[in-house]
Amino acid sequence: MNDVGVVEYSKDTLKKCINAKWYSNVDGKTSSGTGIAVGELNDDYAGEFTVTYYNPEKTKSISYKLVITKSIDYYDLEWFSDKGKEYFGIGFEYEGKLYAGYRIYPKN
Repeated sequence: MNDVGVVEYSKDTLKKCINAKWYSNVDGKTSSGTGIAVGELNDDYAGEFTVTYYNPEKTKSISYKLVITKSIDYYDLEWFSDKGKEYFGIGFEYEGKLYAGYRIYPKN
């Protein structure tokens, strides 16, 4: 399993949301899109959000519960569907944005 992706999150304090730009490679196919996460905004990116991702045609792709936990100098990210944890990742904040890599959560 070599499926991998990266995401850039940036806060929109006027709209009280977090905007996303994502890029992934699944089964050798590269794709990209955008997203919007809603939830309580804090000083950092930690919190629980409902995130909806969109494909390049701007149609809804999928929604997840996104849990972002801050450690001392990095963030742990987890994406959940109604089936459980789907993805996990790690990221860091740079110039006000959160950058993270992610992978599919291995199922037993």
